[in-house]
Amino acid sequence: MLELKSGSVSASTQNQAFSAILFLYRIVFQVEIKVDAVRATKPARLPVVLSPNEIRRLLQELPLGPVRIMAGLMYGAGERWRFVGCEPKIWISTVSRSSFAMGRATKTARFHCLAEALERQVLVVEDLHRDDLDVGAGFVWLPDALARKYPQAARLLEWQYLFPANKLSNETRPV
Repeated sequence: MLELKSGSVSASTQNQAFSAILFLYRIVFQVEIKVDAVRATKPARLPVVLSPNEIRRLLQELPLGPVRIMAGLMYGAGERWRFVGCEPKIWISTVSRSSFAMGRATKTARFHCLAEALERQVLVVEDLHRDDLDVGAGFVWLPDALARKYPQAARLLEWQYLFPANKLSNETRPV
């Protein structure tokens, strides 16, 4: 007799096998059998997408500052702006480093509701970058060719992270 381990096949596979056995006995063997068995059920699945109210509540529970800004930007990048409660301006930006070294265009959203918080974050990064430069830090790693072409770029504000780490890294590569 064939014995299946619990959980080794999906519910639909179990039900298909059960129906095949019933078909064999009732149609092929023409034997009416009564089976008192519990049919397999699909496991309950959690929803993949949160509702607009759940997203709004989730974002409001995040602490003010970089964490909330990052969450808003990440969620907004999926163009689900109507759930966040602010309408973006969409524009096309070019991503120059992609597979096969070919540029490609991508949609980018600018959110009015995050603009003020982003401006404050830029000011924080400017102050932090100035302090880092004063102690001989304040540079980021750039790809080799870019670093050779623009040797001072790694220390420019434009190349700094918008959400930097809380402490200086121990980068050992020369700048």
